[in-house]
Amino acid sequence: MENNPKPQPVSRRPGKVCIITFGCQMNEADSELIAAAFRKKGIELSADLRSADAVVVNTCTVRQRAEDKAISQIGRLAKWKLERPDGKLFIMGCAAQRLGEKRLKNQFPFIDGVLGAKELNSLEKMLDAHFRQPKAPGPEISKSPFSASVTVMRGCSLKCSYCVVPSVRGEAVVIEPEAILAEVRAKAAAGARAIILLGQTVNAYRHGKTTFAGLLAKVCAVKEVKRVSFMSPHPLFFDKAFFELLKSEPK
Repeated sequence: MENNPKPQPVSRRPGKVCIITFGCQMNEADSELIAAAFRKKGIELSADLRSADAVVVNTCTVRQRAEDKAISQIGRLAKWKLERPDGKLFIMGCAAQRLGEKRLKNQFPFIDGVLGAKELNSLEKMLDAHFRQPKAPGPEISKSPFSASVTVMRGCSLKCSYCVVPSVRGEAVVIEPEAILAEVRAKAAAGARAIILLGQTVNAYRHGKTTFAGLLAKVCAVKEVKRVSFMSPHPLFFDKAFFELLKSEPK
């Protein structure tokens, strides 16, 4: 087997993908976006590895143990890949960003694709290289649980000596308020009543004139949403507007 095989479209469109997620709620939210990208290809989510035609391992590297667990999982998938020569195995997330495609494929030549945490916007392009377009895209959002996460910013611009996040997720990039609200409304329409806003130093959010307090107020204004929380904030970025909202807004 070649160490770096050229991606080839499969002869048939796989029906199910199993996504194995390690790490924080940010990774959980990223896995939801990954699942949505697969659904656009007509590929449904499955929790059963045995029934899956494709597997994604969304990795974490915040601690050595977290990375070691992800690497062990990849090694165990050699048997799955051997039993399904046409199956596709993708490694994504923070450990994928830190280790890099060359190193991972040298260690695990049966991997089909690697996508680091900074490269999530290239996901659809990578899937296009492996899967043909379906006759009709699947639904983008499945029924949500009571609580659903929405990412409002990625990366971090602080340079704490103990933290790997800036090097694997990059500088802080905020998402436009309307895009956030569109995702909130979609998840609320699918059944979510509690929304968790995610970001590193999430309360540093600012897009144009919209501050973090302003964003919280906009999310609270969505009728179906009954509770709003957030993680992970930083003490430096709390301000008077936030505390005024906290005092006056029951959600």
